[in-house]
Amino acid sequence: MNLGRGGAQNPEDLWQRPASNSPRRFSASRSAGRERDQAGVVDMSLRDDADSEAATPAAMLRNMLWMAPPLRMRVEESRLVIVGVGGTGSFVSIYAAHLGFQHIVLCDPDVLSATNLNRYVPAEPSHVGRAKTSVLASFLSKRFSNLRVQTLEERFPSLAIERELLHATAVIGCLDAVPDRIALDVMARRIGIPLLDLGVGFRVSPPPDRVVDGAGGQVLVSRRGGPCLRCFGFAVDGDAASYFVDITPDPSSIVLNGVIAGLAMECLLAELAQELGPTNRIVLDRRELTVVSDTVVSDDPTCNMCGEGAPAHWQAVAPVRSTIERELGAICRTG
Repeated sequence: MNLGRGGAQNPEDLWQRPASNSPRRFSASRSAGRERDQAGVVDMSLRDDADSEAATPAAMLRNMLWMAPPLRMRVEESRLVIVGVGGTGSFVSIYAAHLGFQHIVLCDPDVLSATNLNRYVPAEPSHVGRAKTSVLASFLSKRFSNLRVQTLEERFPSLAIERELLHATAVIGCLDAVPDRIALDVMARRIGIPLLDLGVGFRVSPPPDRVVDGAGGQVLVSRRGGPCLRCFGFAVDGDAASYFVDITPDPSSIVLNGVIAGLAMECLLAELAQELGPTNRIVLDRRELTVVSDTVVSDDPTCNMCGEGAPAHWQAVAPVRSTIERELGAICRTG
């Protein structure tokens, strides 16, 4: 996977690369402090690129040094639905806001517990007992005035989350239970949006030793025309987490959460820039300190989730409720 060069459809138009014989294009960066007004906005009139905006939020200025206007516009216009905002999902939300995404929907039914504090950056001890979505939304809204963040304290599948998926650019799943992850994959495929499925985990020996002999995580990109989560190896009838390694649900690491969330956001940016190509699996091995990306190809044309008969199966197992069926028909993407 190449996030900076190559790819289809003029990626140089999406990733900011000053010409080797020209000066840096963003000449206002060094004088940003003098040009910032009371609203925290930097006057970009000194920029010499023709398509500069009159003003840009100061918090986004450094992003603009590498993110060219077409990609920045795609980021700003995207609607992200994040299903599951625990340790990994909270990092995804924070990274998305800092990258300039301006419409984020946070979905999670859980409340914050004391055991979450080792990996939940926005949380304070006084937040224990509050909804995770509320804690996270408050943290983000205080920092980014242009951010529109919605919260749904619900577990997928639900009518409210389905309605938000209809208008989403992409959905990022940070769920534990395999059935929920499969259901989210089916719904995303039916609507026609990509799903980035994230997982992290440890393999730990039983007590009393509890020796860590494996740990890691992965990002799976599931989209129409490519393999589904079932073809990635998930058991449809599973009822436990199924990550890169077999895990127990207890161990957690803020480092793994942050790394996998970061890899997912890089994948999403590459997808928006049309540079990700067929790459659909990125795997982190904590023991070997390696990150490997590859392309998984489904060789089962009979798979009812991504094979030839998939559309009929999507309709059968993920019927959209009648209250939003008409809306789906009006906006549903073609495969």
